Amino acid sequence: MSSAKQNRPPLDCKKATPAELRDAFYERRPISGLDATAPHCSPHNDEVFPDYVIRNTPEGRHLFPGIENAACGTISTTQLREGGFLGEDGFFKAMHQGILLLGVGGGPLDEHSDRKSKLSCTELVFAHLNLFATSDNRKLYGPFLRYVNYEDNNGDNLLGCLNRTSPGLELTQDTSDALIKLQLGSFAQNLKKGFENAGTDKKKISEVYQGAFQFYRNEIEQRKMFLQGETEYFAEKRNIIPLVLKGHENGVLLEINSDHPLMNKVVFSKWPVSKKEKIAVLFIRKTNGQFALMPKSDSSEMGLFVRSRMREVTQVLRDMVSRKDKRYMLSQEEIMKDGAIDTVSELYYDEQMCIVSNGSKTDPDAPGLIGSILTVEDVIAAVQIATDIDYFEPAFEKGCVKGRCAGARCPLANMHLERCYEVRNQKTSTASTTSGITIGEAIEVKTNG
Repeated sequence: MSSAKQNRPPLDCKKATPAELRDAFYERRPISGLDATAPHCSPHNDEVFPDYVIRNTPEGRHLFPGIENAACGTISTTQLREGGFLGEDGFFKAMHQGILLLGVGGGPLDEHSDRKSKLSCTELVFAHLNLFATSDNRKLYGPFLRYVNYEDNNGDNLLGCLNRTSPGLELTQDTSDALIKLQLGSFAQNLKKGFENAGTDKKKISEVYQGAFQFYRNEIEQRKMFLQGETEYFAEKRNIIPLVLKGHENGVLLEINSDHPLMNKVVFSKWPVSKKEKIAVLFIRKTNGQFALMPKSDSSEMGLFVRSRMREVTQVLRDMVSRKDKRYMLSQEEIMKDGAIDTVSELYYDEQMCIVSNGSKTDPDAPGLIGSILTVEDVIAAVQIATDIDYFEPAFEKGCVKGRCAGARCPLANMHLERCYEVRNQKTSTASTTSGITIGEAIEVKTNG
């Protein structure tokens, strides 16, 4: 397209003829003056989402100046017929009257006019806006389009939309991609109910639209945050620390320094980076000294094993804080308690998620422990001690394997670990030959740039 055509001022839809609007539309000349957008009655996700995109992207606002202020409505088949808005000519006649038809009437933005193409209304709008001209937009909107296309052709089947073998649906390894589909699948069902409940009440229809637009806004902002986290993930220095997981030799602890709120989702979507290294525990530490330890959350044998060890990770950390900060000795009942305890209130154990956290969304003001009481090496040691179920304190392990507990002389004694109770009951017969950790000792870690 010549620069002269690109720089032409917007064409006022009410002053232009339908023929002039047709030329402007296909030449992608901006068209202004639209009063309303209108899909068919009881519209689907496929018609409502592109309405949001047109109103809220630079591309949409460029081609349809002022569209963000247009009313949201619906139009019936009778209204289309009586208004002469059917077919391609009818699309531009409706536009001349200030109405942008979406997914209805048989015009250029109605997927129903050519079902063989399998294109959704959303995809037709994306193509007209040239929304995928940049890689950033493809990454941002790609998961949304993949789900909407699937739903438009197959219905809002949640199981189907998450099935990687479903025809017409290309899933990526991106965790947020799958989450978007899960969220949109549930939302699509509720959207239908919302429009059914609204009936023909214009005010209620508008309210359903505004609720939908807020949902899309939140999901897109989350997606943007996820993509920003990806960039940060690849830029940050990451430490990979091998763990001794009985029967799971390739499990590692991944340590990363990040304040990004979605870094855990980013990391688990990108891992493993090889068949030999699988993340067992994620250690995210913030610049304010707070941290979180998150185990592998799937149903694999490694995932189940690691989650079973996270309570003891909490016990080791609570004992470390209590000793280092000269707080009183913790009882077995107290050190094993879920949630937070008074003596070490900075740490929280989530029994359901098996996550150990120092600071969280619900407790953002918790004093950071790293740098004040604990070191990074202390936290790593706590995970290594708790996950290596055959580990004993080196100075006493010969006695441990013979069922002789050193009692208060051993720094593990006050952690109330299960293996120590087994020793006292003379149930343990072998010791780990792969760990040589001592509490608080600086641990060499493998650095993965």
